[in-house]
Amino acid sequence: MSEFIKKIIFYGILILGMIILANLGCGMVLKILKKKDLLVKRAYFAALPNFKDNPEDFKKIYDDYYKSVAEYVPFVEWHRKQIQTPTLNVDSLGYRVHAFDPKKINANSLKVYFFGGSTMWGTGVDDNHTIPALFNQLNPTFEVHNAGETGFNSRQSLEALINILTEGKKVDIAVFYEGFNDINKNYFRKNPYHAHAQDMLFLDRTSNRIRLIERLFYGNIKALFEFLNEDNLIESYNIYDKDCGNHQTQELAQESIKIWELAKNMVEKQGGKFILIVQPTAVTGNPNISHLKDIIKKSDYEGGIGKGYRCIFPIFQDFCTKQENRNWAFDFTHIFDRKTYYFYDVVHVSANGNQKVAVAIDSLLKTK
Repeated sequence: MSEFIKKIIFYGILILGMIILANLGCGMVLKILKKKDLLVKRAYFAALPNFKDNPEDFKKIYDDYYKSVAEYVPFVEWHRKQIQTPTLNVDSLGYRVHAFDPKKINANSLKVYFFGGSTMWGTGVDDNHTIPALFNQLNPTFEVHNAGETGFNSRQSLEALINILTEGKKVDIAVFYEGFNDINKNYFRKNPYHAHAQDMLFLDRTSNRIRLIERLFYGNIKALFEFLNEDNLIESYNIYDKDCGNHQTQELAQESIKIWELAKNMVEKQGGKFILIVQPTAVTGNPNISHLKDIIKKSDYEGGIGKGYRCIFPIFQDFCTKQENRNWAFDFTHIFDRKTYYFYDVVHVSANGNQKVAVAIDSLLKTK
């Protein structure tokens, strides 16, 4: 072997080694920056007026949430892994659990299942201050299950319901709390239909790319770049130039509505009662969000991103007002329209908000 070839091999190995070390170094830097970012966000949220009486409690809830991780589950795509912490407990089925009095539950107890995304699951509150938990406190003889999950949209709630029914479990009451995640991210895609919040990630991880090469040579470098430029990254298509009356807007709204109707038919066919709730958000009602101006502006919910919600939520609201839907579809968009602080970001609320929703659902079920 000539000296020239040896030098090429040597320098080739040296360059590859330097790339690997750079990738590893970026991974360590990214880990440090993410931890710092979480601490900054935790401090920001804890300082909001929602938590002025218990900022340290919120910090603990925040920390416990980030200890939890999701894993792939067929059909619904993901669920939180089983975990036990002081504020967050998830069982082996992936359901978030809350305290209840087992002595008040028997074979004749009504089986109530709540479905939805992170707001129903209870992001930002402990186990006993989620909507299902607070509803259970109002109805201690009911067997209440929290089938919500972070990031879930209506299609995933439907899949979760199908899983429950095919397992032969009785569903006396099913509550769907939907809207935000049906639009979140999907509205801004070129082809938003039949999608969920993590479909691009799933596509990337199940593609034919050589994952080992990415992990070794550039994965962390790419991730660090994206993290540092998160606010400047723009989709390859224009998310702002959308008219509320366009075909895509109508189709996306109708997909959600058809899913709700399917879920209703399934539950009622089994002899149960189905309730749909169009959930409130900080940009579709008129709540007090004076304390969230930085978040709303930074996320551009005042502009382009918020337009998706302002275009589609009126379609959901109109659906609820139709005579044939008034006994099962309810619009909660304006439930937080008052001076009280409920939201701590664009969609999640503090415990007082969950209490208000739980009371409203309880009232609906007792009067309908």
